[in-house]
Amino acid sequence: MRITQQFLFNGLLKELSRNREMLAEFQDQLSTGKRVTKASDDGVAFGISRSLENVLRKNEQFKSNISTGLSQARSTQQSLQDMVDIMIDLQKVAVNGSTDTLAEDDRLSLADEVASFRDQMIDLANSKYNNTYLFAGTNSDTVPFTPDGTATGGVADSSTSQPLKIQLSSHATIETSITGSDLRDTDAGDLFEVFESVENALRNDDTTALKNTMGDIETATDHIIGLTSGIGSNINRMQFVTNQIESQSINQEAEISQLTDTDYAEAISNFQKHETTYNAALNVHARITQTSLLNYI
Repeated sequence: MRITQQFLFNGLLKELSRNREMLAEFQDQLSTGKRVTKASDDGVAFGISRSLENVLRKNEQFKSNISTGLSQARSTQQSLQDMVDIMIDLQKVAVNGSTDTLAEDDRLSLADEVASFRDQMIDLANSKYNNTYLFAGTNSDTVPFTPDGTATGGVADSSTSQPLKIQLSSHATIETSITGSDLRDTDAGDLFEVFESVENALRNDDTTALKNTMGDIETATDHIIGLTSGIGSNINRMQFVTNQIESQSINQEAEISQLTDTDYAEAISNFQKHETTYNAALNVHARITQTSLLNYI
């Protein structure tokens, strides 16, 4: 088979073109720090990295959800703890007011103090986080509790029975607040009726009735403590899931990096190798061209 000058020339041009493309590829890897940016670079690595990146995006959304949920739950927990303090003060007033030697005017003063406690409880039950009423359930843009002499315990309630929730993961949600009904419905009856009973007993100068409220106060206090513990457990769970997500994200980011990032030592070595090959091919090309011209002299 006779190999013509044109055949050698065309083969050399193809080799030059291939080496130039490889040089451009390794140069791009070195400048961007990425070995894989499209499926044609490495189909398997590209597919796995895209799948991991999708998981990372979802986890970032879950972390954002949890951050909001933690803020809501912590605000709810603080309000409940403040309510427990008020219940303890209410118990002290009831004990003080039941003293037989106490004057009627003193009991009236204590009754006013109980009314003030009830108002403070209403304020705490109307606690907000970022304009979201924490004890209103899903009706979170409306004030849930308002004084109303005709309502149970003298307090009207517009909250719903569904608490605020966040999406914790693809398959789980978690409550970040307490509904109005969960707050009010104690084993001693309506929470605000307990205040009403203590206040009425003091205003009526009825020490027997006042002593009978002490058990209800204790029961209602335990109820709020239980709600506080429940929210605390949810806070702990959200913190645990956040730590899990962060740990997973570190591992997934490392795996993506291993799949797609440039191995600089390897890339530099390959670049230099192809650069040498390319320069050698250019020299051969120059000699062939020179020989071809001499044939015509």
